[in-house]
Amino acid sequence: MLDRIEKIIYDKWFEPNDFIYYCQSGSAKKANGLTFSAALLRFTAYYNTKTKVRRLKLPGVVTGLDLRDKLVELIQDRINQGQITIALSVGGRAITVKSLSRKAKKFQSLGFDLSFLEHQSINNQNAVKLTPTAKGIIKGLYCLPQEEKATIGKAYQKYIAIIESDMTVVNARTNEVYDRQKHGLIKISISTFQKFLWKAQGIIPIQIKHTT
Repeated sequence: MLDRIEKIIYDKWFEPNDFIYYCQSGSAKKANGLTFSAALLRFTAYYNTKTKVRRLKLPGVVTGLDLRDKLVELIQDRINQGQITIALSVGGRAITVKSLSRKAKKFQSLGFDLSFLEHQSINNQNAVKLTPTAKGIIKGLYCLPQEEKATIGKAYQKYIAIIESDMTVVNARTNEVYDRQKHGLIKISISTFQKFLWKAQGIIPIQIKHTT
């Protein structure tokens, strides 16, 4: 059934112009993911009554809620297959039925403005949980003694420099080398950085050093 629903979305709701729009600000792979997300949300917004849902003639799917349950299953199935589900997943899991309904309604209320999904993509990326190592490094950049008093802005700039540089990141006390991917040193927004620091009680700060 998931294959059938996916085919309906591709055949009836997938807009080539959406793909062209998203290609202007990202890779073809990302653009394809956003284009499918837009199609799925349009589909969700339209099939919101029993009368409309029954026209699909999907076995056991009678109400809008039944359909949204299947759509969440479809999103998770695509995640499991390694396909991009931008704005429809958080931390490798499909969004909830409630979140799907809310996003579809919001997208519709904005006249299906494609930029909405770009913003949702950024928010979802920032919602990924920080690893203990990342938390310790962030707190260390802000709290541990330095040449000059750290501000959130300066600490954030240093964190981003660590993420984007090619230099090796090493624990200054233990000399443990941190692999960016393995230890979850991901790029986040300054607002996410700041929100974490507000809730960082109990996190042990990690002091780091760079080596070439």
